[in-house]
Amino acid sequence: MSQSRKIQFKLVFRFSIIFLILFLLIFGVLSMSFRYLTLKTAKDNAQTIAKTIRDGITSLMVLGVIDQRDVFLKGMMDTETLSDIRKLKVIRGQVVIKQFGMPHAIETAETDMEKQVFVTGEMQEQLVEGFDAPLYNLVIPYKASEKGRINCLSCHHAEEGQVLGAISISVDLSHQRSVGLWTILTISILTLSSIGFIFWMIYRFFTPYSAFFAELQAGFRELESGHMDHRVSERLDDEAGDVAHSFNGMMDSLKTIFSDICHKVYLLVGYEFVRSGNVITDTVYNVDQLLQIYNFKKNVEREETKYDVYVRIQEAIKKLGAMRFGVYEVNSRKNEFSFMLDHCVQPEYQTEEPQRYADQEFMDQLSQQPIQDCAALIQNEPNLCPVVKFKSRFDSKATERYCKYFPEAERGANPVHKCIPRFGADMATIVQIICPPEENDQVDALVPYIKSYMEQASSVLEIKNAMEFIREQSLKDELTTLYNRRYLEEISNEFLDKHKDRRVGFMMIDIDHFKKVNDEQGHDAGDLILRGIALVIKKSVGPKDIVIRFGGEEIMVLSFHTRSGETKKLAQRIRENIEEATFPYGNLVIKKTASIGYTEYPESADHFWICIKHADIAMYSAKRTGRNKVVKFKPELVEQSEEEN
Repeated sequence: MSQSRKIQFKLVFRFSIIFLILFLLIFGVLSMSFRYLTLKTAKDNAQTIAKTIRDGITSLMVLGVIDQRDVFLKGMMDTETLSDIRKLKVIRGQVVIKQFGMPHAIETAETDMEKQVFVTGEMQEQLVEGFDAPLYNLVIPYKASEKGRINCLSCHHAEEGQVLGAISISVDLSHQRSVGLWTILTISILTLSSIGFIFWMIYRFFTPYSAFFAELQAGFRELESGHMDHRVSERLDDEAGDVAHSFNGMMDSLKTIFSDICHKVYLLVGYEFVRSGNVITDTVYNVDQLLQIYNFKKNVEREETKYDVYVRIQEAIKKLGAMRFGVYEVNSRKNEFSFMLDHCVQPEYQTEEPQRYADQEFMDQLSQQPIQDCAALIQNEPNLCPVVKFKSRFDSKATERYCKYFPEAERGANPVHKCIPRFGADMATIVQIICPPEENDQVDALVPYIKSYMEQASSVLEIKNAMEFIREQSLKDELTTLYNRRYLEEISNEFLDKHKDRRVGFMMIDIDHFKKVNDEQGHDAGDLILRGIALVIKKSVGPKDIVIRFGGEEIMVLSFHTRSGETKKLAQRIRENIEEATFPYGNLVIKKTASIGYTEYPESADHFWICIKHADIAMYSAKRTGRNKVVKFKPELVEQSEEEN
């Protein structure tokens, strides 16, 4: 039951109780008053009759016709005014009996009331009520007295105050009761009619107020649920109307304020957040997200490296509730598609009981698996990714298909994957979210917030990327675009510590008879040969291997393998590819060979520069023993090198 209904019910109930009590009081007062007046009138009439009879009998005694007293009494009974009297008799007392003899049979005391009068000398009365005719019985004593108009002692031999006789009267009150009942009924009907009219007037007066309270309550319920379109009618022209006007004004103001806040949040973040329909909770949530985005921006601006910025993005997306996602970077300068970070579900970010699915065991396993790297398939061809190619978001749920480069496309769970990009000048960041189909709507709700975080991090990533580019340019050889000697010096201190659990191949490559090209064909031809051989080597090595121009025509390769002997195979492949390569120069086609020396960490040594030295010694051994060959470092080569020097 609504609040207005409760108020209306309370008013009706309370006024009903008040009117019922009032009616009962009126009815009770009327009944008691009528009874009292009826009895008093009957008693007064009986006393008047008793005095009349006493005076009449006294007159009969004086006239000497006392024997006619029965005729006198019957005559009185026959009068219309005494038609309600059912019994009227005179009773002789003992004093009179002694003086004048025995009375008639009807003049003796018969009832207890009649007998009691002669004992007490007091008037006796009794009201007999019931469904039959009500009777009022009254016995009035006659006492001897010499006072008054008639001196009783002049005729009777009695003492002052002695009871001479009594008169017994029974009065039928049926007529009075009928009159009283009709009177009470008439007054009750009038009273009830008046009460009903007053009640109707009160009900009619409060009905619009009940409706007003109902509308006001509905308005507050709407406001509580975040809807601000409800308005209360202003038909009442009193204080309630003023309240309705104030309420409507408040709703208009709140709607304007919250709409303005949401619009400003949109202007700040550049995205329209998902709305639940509750403007208040949406605004509070969005402002809270805006504060977090602001703090996020301040934090990423303080990070030293690009990787740290990506970690910040990862943490922000985790806190939004994403269970499984990966972060990719597209570098247009390098033409690289790189997998930066991934995340699978962690218990500390599960704030609610997760939804259960039909194949829950499989879904639990899937949610805890690392993201499979799309970049492993795309590698150095970013435009193969549809997000990069079309510069737009990809959603497998919306397009009803999977990206053919998505590694999990054939999995039995058919997970939904969404790739959300943020494109900058020379790079792009892509967040890939993977979820079960049942969680699609929840993930869609996170997308605007993820975009906001990516937007705030974008400028910082651009700066970091530009700084890395500038740094890399200072670490690269301008002619061959290979890393230079300075880069080698930078990585030397921590290189082996980072790769202490891996097998690393150190190769030193020298172009055979390169000086002859410079001398005979000129330095332009020499530069052409250097660039060409550098490209051949880069295509021969793996994507993780590092190629460095060590100095002059010497090129160094750091390769990463898991088994012994892999470095030799790579060195042979490089040598063969160089030998097969041709380098057109004007009318000439130049072919070159290379001498390669190599060693492997940790077999050769546990120091970075010693490994390089060993590879260099092996390379000189290859040149010394015939060129165009691959030589592995052996300890005895050190002695041979020292003897020659």
